[in-house]
Amino acid sequence: SSLFPLPSSLFPLPSSLPLLTPPTQLLSLSGYLQSVVQNIASNLDAHTPVDDPDSDGFSHHWRTLRGRSWRGRDCEAHASKIYPGRKPFGGDVEYDSNCNGIYGVDAESGIPYEELYCSHDQRGIMVLGDSIGAHFALPTSWYFPGEGVYDDFFFTLANELCWPQLSTYTGFIDNITFSDNRWDNCPDTWQNSTCPSRSIYMNMRNRNLCMHRDYQNLSVSGADSGLAYGNVKVLARNQTRDQPVTFFYAMIGDDICDHGSEEGWSTPQEFRVNVLKTLSFLNETLPPESSVILIGLVNGEVLWDVLSEHEYPLQDITYANWWDWLNCLDISYCWGWLNSNATIRHDATVRANELTQQLRNIVATVQFSNFDMAFYDYPLVEVLARWKLTGRPLWELIEPFDGLHLSQVGNALANDALWEKIAVEHPTWIGTVNPHNAEIRN
Repeated sequence: SSLFPLPSSLFPLPSSLPLLTPPTQLLSLSGYLQSVVQNIASNLDAHTPVDDPDSDGFSHHWRTLRGRSWRGRDCEAHASKIYPGRKPFGGDVEYDSNCNGIYGVDAESGIPYEELYCSHDQRGIMVLGDSIGAHFALPTSWYFPGEGVYDDFFFTLANELCWPQLSTYTGFIDNITFSDNRWDNCPDTWQNSTCPSRSIYMNMRNRNLCMHRDYQNLSVSGADSGLAYGNVKVLARNQTRDQPVTFFYAMIGDDICDHGSEEGWSTPQEFRVNVLKTLSFLNETLPPESSVILIGLVNGEVLWDVLSEHEYPLQDITYANWWDWLNCLDISYCWGWLNSNATIRHDATVRANELTQQLRNIVATVQFSNFDMAFYDYPLVEVLARWKLTGRPLWELIEPFDGLHLSQVGNALANDALWEKIAVEHPTWIGTVNPHNAEIRN
């Protein structure tokens, strides 16, 4: 069966095509298909939704190819002024302009439902990150071939081997039980029965159901702070028409990992320039009263301590053997930290700390007109400490294919650690609790 049936509205054939002579018809069809392929390639390269006929930055039909796994579902595929996150148009009396499922007028009071239930504080969430923000993972079931094991292969491939729908920041699928449904599969099958999924978006949505579908994950595997400046430009937000945003800048590893030598690591000055360029763009794009949270770089040295002597799942070797073999072939996905040379690992951590210090300094010394800023450390060490208290092995927190990313339970725990701090220190950035949630559910 196909991954997802193509909607007829996505690639409409020219209506005049049947009237052409056969040779001309074939040439016209060939040119049309070529333009379709070019359009798909352009979207994939820009990391924007392939299925977006009205070019509003959101997909109505597709979950993959930067569709609804990554951004809230567009409830109208052919109206560019209807999309998640906008302020309701005309009170949403006649239609749902912001795709949160709330529109119409209360018969008893004559007040639009949007005004009745959603007139207080409301904001969306976005994250700009690397593969950790996108939640890269290969399903552990793939390591053990069997019937049905690869049924979700093309779905996962079309999502760039990532699981943003279950990620720390924009996951929107609640705790689930394993099933044959590709949409509901979990990358961590060692947990046998449930898939813990908790995210900043779900926490915010539970506080205020009016922000339903208002999430965007702009993370790209392999992106460092320089590439992030290009990736952020595809966010979909109008400064005057849309709601404020809580924005996470989470470039936590690839300024170190995406380079095969110390000379390739981003310098503190390069990193600072890249971050400030991205923040300046956000200031020109995000609505007033938004918030930006800068997340520090990960302490990747911890990964060696946790996994180096653990058995790698594909062969009778340790992770240290696996990582050294990749380094020998010059194809390591994080030469600095996944390296048996302790001096190189230490130097990578020193440089990561220097880059993190730039983020702290920016928060302390730079101001922008359209958003406030805060800094938080990436909570890997805290997540490991919490898991250790449960008596479970620490390797369960790490994605097993590369030993570099958090597993599904690791993503859920990272959310918990960040959310607890933000809720106490910046409660207005996560939105107030909507007293009408029960009425909205009904």
